[in-house]
Amino acid sequence: MDKYLVASGCSYTGGGGFNNLQIFTLEFPDINPYVFHTTSQIDWSDLNFKKFLRPHLWPYKLGKLLNYKASFNLGSGGKGIETSTNSIYHFIYDWQRKGNDIKELEIWYQIPSPNRLESYVNNEDKHKCIITDMPDTSPIKQNFITNFFDEDYNLLSAIHQLYKLKKYCDALGITIYFIPWEFSSYHKHGEYYTTLKNRISEYGDDENKSHFIKPFTNIDSILYYNIDNMLDELKCIFIENRTINDYLEEYFDVFYFQSKYPNVTDDRHMTYEGHTEFAKLLKKIVKKDLENS
Repeated sequence: MDKYLVASGCSYTGGGGFNNLQIFTLEFPDINPYVFHTTSQIDWSDLNFKKFLRPHLWPYKLGKLLNYKASFNLGSGGKGIETSTNSIYHFIYDWQRKGNDIKELEIWYQIPSPNRLESYVNNEDKHKCIITDMPDTSPIKQNFITNFFDEDYNLLSAIHQLYKLKKYCDALGITIYFIPWEFSSYHKHGEYYTTLKNRISEYGDDENKSHFIKPFTNIDSILYYNIDNMLDELKCIFIENRTINDYLEEYFDVFYFQSKYPNVTDDRHMTYEGHTEFAKLLKKIVKKDLENS
């Protein structure tokens, strides 16, 4: 059976940084960036740019390393879990609608920060990630963070979204791998996860804090499924008890643009070499039986 790799995530999957004109020129000195829609930045929506960039990103490289028939990159810079998981659901739906075998799919999901909450902004008529798409001076952003933002609750909600995606893929017979970009959120010894567990323990059966322990119905109370068990079922990919990007940052000094071009940029996205090493490491960790293939 043919296999197809489907990747989703934020800019670490979608090629963040390469749209910067100065970085692009340094990474690809033989390519004229002005063949794309370019001013001071390359236009992300330019189809020729997307086509050019795709083979240089880790999903394509990983698909080649695994000898899969094709790969698909659904990464979207600056977006959160809502957008990136929805892209997976819609891809699976469309794949099945076209009469393809969904068991041919293998999904690799690079999880964005749980604090990248997304909402529809009425006066702009746009759906946005509040944290990344709005400046700190925006009154909408300030109001949102002041009145509708809690890091622990955001993480709890994220874990439930990821768990639902995992169960959905399990039901369809689709393999899915979860790649956290933050150790502190999705590791049992991570700072954010530990804080969440402490708040759940502290509030117990406090009806005023039901969002942390119990959702109530009119008839019965229903306990949350144990979040430790949920995290165990996700089987998030770590290496040496840390996230993969932390590992690469320590052992590959060209992993980030900032490391490779310290006098040029403070951009913390992966370089061309970083995407290559990232793909190699993912294969090494997850597909050990294929190392000698």
